[in-house]
Amino acid sequence: MTDRPRDRHLAVAPPPDEHDTTSQPPQDHEAERDVLAGILHRPSTLDDVTLILTPEDFHHPAHELIYAAAVTLYARTRPVDITTVANQLGTDLGRIGGRSALEQLHYRGIGIADPAYHAEIVADTATRRRLDTVGTRIRQLANSPAGGSTLELLDAATNELAAIPRTVPGVDHAATSSWAPVDLAGIIANGEILEQPTQLARTDGQCLLYPSAVHSISGEPESGKSWIALIAAAQTLRHTTDEHVTYVDFEDRAGRVIPRLVNLGAPAQAIIERFHYIRPSQALDAAGRKLLDQCATQSSLAIIDGVTEAMTMHGLSLLDNEDAARYLDLLPRHLADQGPAVLQIDHVVKDSEKQGRWAIGAGHKLAGLDGAAYGVKVLEPFGRGKIGRAAIAVHKDRPGAVREIALGNAVAHLVIDSRGESMAAWLEEPSSLPKSADGAGRPTHLMEKVSRYVEMYPGASQTDIEKGVTGKVQYLRMAINSLVAEGYLTVTAGPRNTRNHSVIAVFREDETDES
Repeated sequence: MTDRPRDRHLAVAPPPDEHDTTSQPPQDHEAERDVLAGILHRPSTLDDVTLILTPEDFHHPAHELIYAAAVTLYARTRPVDITTVANQLGTDLGRIGGRSALEQLHYRGIGIADPAYHAEIVADTATRRRLDTVGTRIRQLANSPAGGSTLELLDAATNELAAIPRTVPGVDHAATSSWAPVDLAGIIANGEILEQPTQLARTDGQCLLYPSAVHSISGEPESGKSWIALIAAAQTLRHTTDEHVTYVDFEDRAGRVIPRLVNLGAPAQAIIERFHYIRPSQALDAAGRKLLDQCATQSSLAIIDGVTEAMTMHGLSLLDNEDAARYLDLLPRHLADQGPAVLQIDHVVKDSEKQGRWAIGAGHKLAGLDGAAYGVKVLEPFGRGKIGRAAIAVHKDRPGAVREIALGNAVAHLVIDSRGESMAAWLEEPSSLPKSADGAGRPTHLMEKVSRYVEMYPGASQTDIEKGVTGKVQYLRMAINSLVAEGYLTVTAGPRNTRNHSVIAVFREDETDES
């Protein structure tokens, strides 16, 4: 983000001239055009403008459409220019005056030095416009013969004022500074409390999610990510009588989510009473925050399905660490502060050679987690009439309790059984470590050599590995099996019945993963 000086002069500013109109703010319509002109001419200024404006701040419908298209492209890290904005507008291009309107704005942008300055004028005008609208509503309430008691009128008026956005979603300004020292007396009095996971249990009873903490699970499409989240939700609804679940869905719809919950054994009445399904279609505002908090404060588990879509909806860039931090404060961390374990469902990059320990986007999405981060890789494809399996690897575990129950990186196997009329899904303990013929244990030296080979040659078959890595075939195969079982390698079916190997996480004999 660029810091812009405000009211800062090297010389004393001259007194205002009452006959000089150049210093007067432009009209609402002109300020909106200047913002759009500036960002079309220099898209990098969206770094500043998106901290000030949302599309709804624009009064002119055509301007709102243009800005929304530009922000969508920006949030997806795509170029913002006349052609891309026109394509993003699609059938709405005619409503803004066609491509020529964008060309005129681009030309106008040559004379706009700082679009953020004009954005502040638009934001101020939008707030005043909303206040005027709310004032009218309050007057109508006050003069309504059937308006209710005075206290009810005051509550209604307060709610109307609270609905006026004070900041852009994701750019919250704390009422008190987080730099104030933390009160440590309570911590000393209660003694040391080691965090233990309490949600998302394997079949052996070991859990993977910590209360009041933010977690993520990432993987490719159809790798079972949403099933894992729904297993956690079904367990909560099935095994408790008073715990609630909040599900914020940016990707799917209730008609597909609820049948899965039923298949997983969640009682219908528990779903109706204690499963809060939210499908947002607009950015979080004050009214939405209030509704969300009402659900979160009752819940022991909160699920966010679609991190990429959530960030895009709020005009936040996937690749910007600052925007990642804003998103964490806006939604997952805010939910965790209400008490539930928060599980985010995220995507990995499409290029398998570039997939690492993290989901797509800025590194702060991983660094900002205070729970655990998991990755999912399919071992046996899912489908009707078969049993599918996926390995769940732990990539980060800040409290440390999950790594204690992991087998290398592998912490669980997801199993989905679709052979019957209904589907069933559960998490199993990862399989036992393979032993050598003399019982000496894992061939860690060969495991590192195999890992390095597959890092260099993604998709290598077992035959490729046996030819490319020096060692006895018996122990090479044992090393490969160990890496697969522990969640370091994944295996996919290749041509002519080959089994191709790719790296989930690197293995080093003398190193341990970051916690």
